[in-house]
Amino acid sequence: ALYAAFRAINIPARAEGLAVMTATHQLSGVVGLTPGGAGVQEAADLLISSTAGVGVVEAAAALLILRVLGFVVTAATGGLGWWLLITGRG
Repeated sequence: ALYAAFRAINIPARAEGLAVMTATHQLSGVVGLTPGGAGVQEAADLLISSTAGVGVVEAAAALLILRVLGFVVTAATGGLGWWLLITGRG
C-alpha cells in the first residue's frame, strides 16, 4: 500500500527503503499512544523516509493518501455492514 501511495503521486522510492518504512509503520502502530496509531505511525515513517530516498514533504503526502484511503475503506466497509444489518440481509 505504501508503494502504491508513492506511485500515486509519481514519486519513485527504493524498494528496500519502503520495506523498512512499512515495518516501522506496522511496529509503531503497536505502541497504541493514539487511536489507530494516528500520528505515531506517520512520525515514525517521516523519520525513516530518507531510507526510501524520499524527502519529508513527499513522504508526508504519500502518508496522507495512505491514511485517508484507510479511513475511506473503513467507512465504506462499515457503512455496507450497517446497511446489511438494518435491511436484514446480513
